[in-house]
Amino acid sequence: MPLPPPTETTGLLDEARALWTLAWPIVIAQVGVMFMGVVDTVFAGPLGAESMAGLAIGNIGFFGIFVIGAGTLRALDSWVSRAWGAGRLDDCARGLAQSHWLVALMTPPLALLCLAVPWALTAIGYEPGIVEASRAYIVPLVWGLPAALLFAGYRSFLASVNITVPIMAAAVLANALNLGLDWALIDGKLGAPALGVVGISWSTSACKGLMFVMLAGSVWLHPALRALPSVLRRPEPALIRRLIAVGLPVGFTIFAEVGAFGGVGVLMGLKGAVPLAAHQVALNMTALLFMVPLGLSTGAAVRCGQALGAGDPEAVHRAGTAALWNGVAYAVLSASMLMAFAVPIARLYRVTDDVMQQAVVFLGVAALFQLVDCLQVLANGVLRGLGDTRLPLAFTVLGYGVLGIPLGWLGAFKLTDDPIWLWYGLTIGLTVVAFLAILRFRWQVRTLRAAEPL
Repeated sequence: MPLPPPTETTGLLDEARALWTLAWPIVIAQVGVMFMGVVDTVFAGPLGAESMAGLAIGNIGFFGIFVIGAGTLRALDSWVSRAWGAGRLDDCARGLAQSHWLVALMTPPLALLCLAVPWALTAIGYEPGIVEASRAYIVPLVWGLPAALLFAGYRSFLASVNITVPIMAAAVLANALNLGLDWALIDGKLGAPALGVVGISWSTSACKGLMFVMLAGSVWLHPALRALPSVLRRPEPALIRRLIAVGLPVGFTIFAEVGAFGGVGVLMGLKGAVPLAAHQVALNMTALLFMVPLGLSTGAAVRCGQALGAGDPEAVHRAGTAALWNGVAYAVLSASMLMAFAVPIARLYRVTDDVMQQAVVFLGVAALFQLVDCLQVLANGVLRGLGDTRLPLAFTVLGYGVLGIPLGWLGAFKLTDDPIWLWYGLTIGLTVVAFLAILRFRWQVRTLRAAEPL
């Protein structure tokens, strides 16, 4: 049964069903991408602490830079979904075509920044062995950077035209390939070279290539896209600039979020090994739960963008409101699970008793954290679909940089000696971001209803 456009849903429940129909494959794909990281970590464990540290810090550095480019390509969420909602197939093709040139433009500076990570580690005093392991790990990731960025662009394009199952299929097959390549390349099985931790990063790059090829093939072969004009075109500087104007704030917003959570991890480490280990347990569980609203936020961006392209303010309001209420419902469910099963969840990680006790405390705060985290990611997804990305970046900087992290630091290091304040700070920051983003969405709806330009 075809997905009904947002202009044809009859109420919030109908729109919620359409949102889940669109988003559930994306949710599974997000979990699949996260699971690849879990598999890599498991395979790296026996290689020793130095290799494990190189993988960990290499991933942090590479991912922190990669999200700037991948976030910029989220401009397609708005451009393509609006064009699809308005029935402008040529504009859909133009958006995807220019994403190729945008990737070509972004890859060199992003690659240079990634390759500079080991130099930065040396500058701040990291041990030479860890620096060298991170350098060896990052180089193969840089070779896979163009494919990873192209995958991000094609993922946004396909979601924006209501085709999401190939995204899930690509993630599932990439997991299978990653498992096999990790097994073969680390120790040199089946005649492959024994590459150690570097084999893991080559595996990751190969998987990104597979995922891009699968999504590109879907664009060429999917029956719903037979009428799509060619996506192999010359660069259009004006459209590239427009995509950058919308997408770059998204990239920096994600970068700021990653930086905020990384900064809290650094501050938690100053409290000692036990709080840091407990923080990792709580953060890992909340990150897993976060994959659902993250996938829904892509669906929300698409639904709102399609409604905007169709020129229907009521459909925009319905799509955004349904997404936010879905976020509330999921947050209540996941928060209740965290509160009811905090101890069994902590025990799953097989940590020591002192770490488990601290993790249970953090998971209690994470229950409230879930509510505002779901709301902020969905509200930002709605705004992204409307092409409204600059103010959400300001909201993120205000929420985390001006309020959340400073207040957490003040509570944990000056007012008390309790690391729980760092989680309180994150929750305060998320609350501010969610509140301001929801207010912004309400303002956008009023503007549309008044027939004023966005």
